[in-house]
Formats: sequence, structure tokens, C-alpha cells
Amino acid sequence: MEAVLHHRHGSKAAAPGLIVRSENGVVDEDLDGTDTNKTGWNLVYLHIAVAGSVPVGKWVNRNDRIGHPACVGGYETGTHLHFVRKYNGEWIQPMVPFPLC
Repeated sequence: MEAVLHHRHGSKAAAPGLIVRSENGVVDEDLDGTDTNKTGWNLVYLHIAVAGSVPVGKWVNRNDRIGHPACVGGYETGTHLHFVRKYNGEWIQPMVPFPLC
């Protein structure tokens, strides 16, 4: 999977999926379409501006705009985006091997 696009036109979805949360700077995308962030794979985009962010219930495709990076959800010194993977509701650490079997 390619990295999330983040530039002056906003952040874009890294993969197709259903938006199951969009509030307080967090956009949560369910990749298996089960309408939950508790099962299967989810992608979580953090520090997304509330104004103009993609609404809950919308299906997005890869490269669809999800919103603009912002300084939302904590104490930041500049606009940025955090991108997290979750599997069955658990955050997957970026540098830790993850067995699929």
C-alpha cells in the first residue's frame, strides 16, 4: 500500500473503504465494509481538520480526498498527519513484524 498523499490539496485515502468515524480530527476508514472499527483492517488518519472532512457513511476510493491536515487533537507546532493501521480493533505498531497466519 502506498503512503497517504498529503499536500496542499488535502490528504487522500490510501485504499478504498467505508468511513466509520469522522470527528475531532480523526477519520477512521473500514477496509472490509463491515461498518465497524472492531473487525478486520482499518486505516486511521489523525489531525484532520474538522471543516471539510469526509462524512461518516461515505465510501471512498484510493486517492479520494478525506480532508486537510491540521493541528487538531493535541499540542502541535505545525500542520501534519498521522496514519495508523488497526487490525481487529488493535493498533499495529509500524516497526513491529505482524504475522498474518
